[in-house]
Amino acid sequence: MAYEIVKDICEGESSCVDVCPVDCIKVGDGVNAKTTKWLFIVAEDCVSCNACLEACPVEGAILPD
Repeated sequence: MAYEIVKDICEGESSCVDVCPVDCIKVGDGVNAKTTKWLFIVAEDCVSCNACLEACPVEGAILPD
C-alpha cells in the first residue's frame, strides 16, 4: 500500500522529503488551494515505510492510499 499526499492540505513543508528512503516525494506544479507549494508521492516507487507520515507536521496531509 502506498501513501498519498492530499494536495489541498499539504503545505509543502518538505520534512517528508528528507526522510523518504526511496526519493518518491516530488514537488507538484503550481500552488494548492492554500496558495502554497505542495508535494506528491509517486505511488509506484513508494515502499510504504511510514517515514513520511511520521515526519509530516501537517495533520491529515498524508494518508494511506
